[in-house]
Amino acid sequence: MTKCLNLCEIISTKNINEKDVLCTLTNLISQHQRVYVGSYFCSQYFLKCNIYKIIYDTAKEKGSGMTLVIPVFSEKDLEKGKKLLTELMDTYGDLIDEITVNDIGMLAYVKKLFDKKINLGRLFFKDQRDARVPDYYERTITPNLLTYMEYLDSISLVELDRTNRRVELCNVKDVEVAMHIPFCYMTTGNICKFASINKVVESKFRPNCSCNQECASVYEKTPVSNDEQISELYRIGRTIYHYNNDIVENDISRIIYFPFKEMVAAITEED
Repeated sequence: MTKCLNLCEIISTKNINEKDVLCTLTNLISQHQRVYVGSYFCSQYFLKCNIYKIIYDTAKEKGSGMTLVIPVFSEKDLEKGKKLLTELMDTYGDLIDEITVNDIGMLAYVKKLFDKKINLGRLFFKDQRDARVPDYYERTITPNLLTYMEYLDSISLVELDRTNRRVELCNVKDVEVAMHIPFCYMTTGNICKFASINKVVESKFRPNCSCNQECASVYEKTPVSNDEQISELYRIGRTIYHYNNDIVENDISRIIYFPFKEMVAAITEED
């Protein structure tokens, strides 16, 4: 099982150069065989968070592979996103050997332009997900898209979240499966609560609005109960996550670890 590190939506230009953050980042990368950079959920983060060189240099020094993750772009940001994608591949393409996409349009675009492995990101999977409902969470499910994989050629790997206690993968053939741990994304959207912090009332809560990376310094944690156990929900950037540290199935070829708690500890210690 390949151990990977997901650095998407977790580090910004505001804190990347702090001593404790850099030390934690270096240690984490050295413990994993592959690093994911970019964004799953936020085009603004992808466009503005210029941390790619630092992560590239560290990953190359430690001998880690690198996967570039591309979010879904709104029409106003699509050309800027495509331009940055080309620039990143021109600059770091010797180490980036995989691209994770999260929509059909970008899948076709990447397939046409780049000779790289292509992964289906977590936004492709529209399965219901709510750990607060025990009758749902305790069920065994097969992610819906996995029943249609024969229609999606040129896919090397699919990325899943642990939406349920047990995720059935026995019918998956000819493609690798990765699981995101220990945070399962529950829902996301185009409106970022944190991006509105410093805006006047008339400009708050606008879809896909420009920001100053406010998410680098704030998050929300809410305890929840499903009658059997108490868990936690996290709002990180635009996205709500459920913390889920259940054991991963043996038939997973790759785990993708999101070191949110480690990075929060490093930033807090620096402050």
